[in-house]
Amino acid sequence: GDTFRHIWLPQDVVAKRDAYEFQWVGIGKRSVVLNIQAAEGRELFKGLARWADIVIENFSLGVMDRLGLGYEVLKQENPRLIYATIKGFGLDGPYAPRHAAAPIPAGMTGWTMANWENAELPGGESRGFQGSRTNAPSDEVSGASAAIGLLAALYSREKSGVGQLVEISMQEAVAAWMVSWYHEYFEQYPVGNAPMRCKD
Repeated sequence: GDTFRHIWLPQDVVAKRDAYEFQWVGIGKRSVVLNIQAAEGRELFKGLARWADIVIENFSLGVMDRLGLGYEVLKQENPRLIYATIKGFGLDGPYAPRHAAAPIPAGMTGWTMANWENAELPGGESRGFQGSRTNAPSDEVSGASAAIGLLAALYSREKSGVGQLVEISMQEAVAAWMVSWYHEYFEQYPVGNAPMRCKD
């Protein structure tokens, strides 16, 4: 959204220029603003979906269905539509209804702890959690996983003529990038501290 336009800029340049990250992720994009909570906005959205190849959404579980814009509805409007949904924990299972910003799947898969433990200063001194640069890659990894799934769905559509639903779980996407750490864990090497109970 537009609030991302000036994100993470030094205080002295806020609102004087667009942030590099905003420019980078927006290359080649065309935008339109729709209020999909209003009937007119939903109809405009359906109109766009009728000629689109792909719809990607990452709202909380059930939001698009409640708005009448879920996959089952939109595929009636456009049987060739490929619909990607990115959720913290997928579409089913005990965690599916939970909200998840990037640090949550990274923490639950062990990414945060494994990177914290491996974040050392020259000479072997530990950075500690506050000093480490171990940002959660959940958004980027999920986006890459979505791109791979969407390419496969486009290829499938060329053969079948029919679109499909592509589901991405952020937690599963990050876990797929943890295979080396999981190998070490299952081979009895220390990877990080044991999980501990904490407040919600």
